[in-house]
Amino acid sequence: MSDVVISKPHWPETSDSASATARVVALFGSRAGFLLHDGPDLTISVARADLHDTIRTLRDDADLQFTQMMDICGADYPSQPERFEVVYHLLSMVKNIRIRVKVTTDAEALALSILQSRNGLGEWGNTFTNAWTLTALSAYERSLKKVGEPLAATGRWDTQAVPLNLTAGFSSARVNFALNEALSAKPLSVELPTGREIFSRIEARSFPPQRDFAGENKGYAIERTYEELNMDGSTTGTDDLRVGDMVVVTLKIEIGGGDRYLAIDDSLPAVFEAINPEFGTQSEREGDQLPDGTQPWFCDHREIRTDRALFFTDYAPAKGKFSLQYLARVIAEGDTTAPPARIEAMYQPDKYGLSPTQRIRTLPSAGTKVAEK
Repeated sequence: MSDVVISKPHWPETSDSASATARVVALFGSRAGFLLHDGPDLTISVARADLHDTIRTLRDDADLQFTQMMDICGADYPSQPERFEVVYHLLSMVKNIRIRVKVTTDAEALALSILQSRNGLGEWGNTFTNAWTLTALSAYERSLKKVGEPLAATGRWDTQAVPLNLTAGFSSARVNFALNEALSAKPLSVELPTGREIFSRIEARSFPPQRDFAGENKGYAIERTYEELNMDGSTTGTDDLRVGDMVVVTLKIEIGGGDRYLAIDDSLPAVFEAINPEFGTQSEREGDQLPDGTQPWFCDHREIRTDRALFFTDYAPAKGKFSLQYLARVIAEGDTTAPPARIEAMYQPDKYGLSPTQRIRTLPSAGTKVAEK
């Protein structure tokens, strides 16, 4: 039996390798952060700020000519202050030598670079190209300390200034501004104390003074109706809705066909809660057909939340009119307005449709048994 020795692979050392090492040290040895690693392979570490200039010089220097980028890889060392290490492998085809260039970065600098590389509209491309971006951001979040100093920021809109007091660690704050036509043209900003930085998600909502909205068609049409579900499975109008009653929500959709990644977001009035995302009335179960020219809407995923129902479709090839239903329940009495239901192409934010708003009045329970889920 012969012995088998497994050793770390490395590139063979040549006279060109020795001269390349000397040349690299001569070019970069005096720079802060430069390090020539021990070992058989020509490996250097450089400061993050010097990376672009270093790579460019290695390519353009006549004695080196590292013109080929073989690959880029990375490593994560959670115990190190700068936990992420990015490694560039370069090849000089003329000299037949290689070099490994390392640079480190901390999670905060990496997250800042990623966030600043996106435009102000929040357009992040598609799910596939964002996979590594989101992985890096999640690693940054895991690296954050769960405690920190409170932050006293200011929300400012023209002459209006409202304090935003954020507690230590992860927190949120909410402010309201009075809106008028002149103010809508002014920038809305958040001012931080000098020397402070935050990563944040800012969500702004505005509500028109009038309660009625006629709906909007920007490539898709959507309408919504509510009907009370009776004990016998039939449906009637909503003139006498009471706490505990079941409500059939019907969404009617019209699209042009060939659409990908569609999302339907139906916000519920405050007096309703969604309870069943997959519902068919008794008449449908007994074989009644949809109106002529209307097809059932296909969903790849359905989701019920406290204030809305969500429906996702990966691909809708057919053109025409569609319908979907789900079940909600009256949970409170009141006079409310149901916000518009929305259908949109997830990666084409300018293509969407909004349903009209609807006024919903509900009454206290009559004390009688109601239809069950």
